[in-house]
Amino acid sequence: MRASTRSQTGFTMIELLTVIAIMVILAAILLPVLGRVREQSRRTECMANLHQIATAIKLFKLDEREYPPDLSERPIPGTERWFGPVDAQGRPAKSAPGYGLATLYPDYIQSLRTFNCPNNETDSLAAEGGQNPPVTQAEAQSATGISYNSYDGWDLALGQLRYDRLWRPTALGALDRHYRRQLYWRYPPEDTVVTWCIFHRDVDPNDPAPVLSTKDRDIVLHLDGTARLVPSNDSVPELGCGHLTLPGDVD
Repeated sequence: MRASTRSQTGFTMIELLTVIAIMVILAAILLPVLGRVREQSRRTECMANLHQIATAIKLFKLDEREYPPDLSERPIPGTERWFGPVDAQGRPAKSAPGYGLATLYPDYIQSLRTFNCPNNETDSLAAEGGQNPPVTQAEAQSATGISYNSYDGWDLALGQLRYDRLWRPTALGALDRHYRRQLYWRYPPEDTVVTWCIFHRDVDPNDPAPVLSTKDRDIVLHLDGTARLVPSNDSVPELGCGHLTLPGDVD
């Protein structure tokens, strides 16, 4: 009688295999969903960073009467680092500033975390003791140029400087809608591209020869503060600052 009770309360091998199979199927269904939820959360956080940058860059323009200089405008050796030299307190030295969006810190953007996309796992700030991520032009253009700084520097896939005031030096024709869309001008239109985030693509940002697919997406920031997800590889075959899309050109 006791032996019969033990056999009735135990699990057969078929039952165990059935339970394991169900768990595997549920995991296969749930993991992609959880991955999409996680990516959506990170996109939202990245867009919040870009919104702060859009506000800060306009405040900088009101004070300085121009937008922050970009990497190509810092040719003097020793001043091309993202933050430039720092003073005794570890703050950017105003006498020799860096370039690009880093010039917004700390007067217009108080937290360096604003410059880091949550999908960018590189943490150069920790390596530098909390200061001055090492992003010289040579480092930015190399295969290992991706650093904590997520919104400045070179886009290896598009071959473009993401934050660039004068990316189209001359108009390409009478109907060139993009010529005025540059931060070089005193009053550029509100649909001017400020920068974009490359860390939401499937392709590895550190790949020295990345090939974009039709599924890759970037978050593009326009001067009016809109930050939207658009295809990474613009289909318009013309020279441009990475993304030639207007704020309304949403995928």
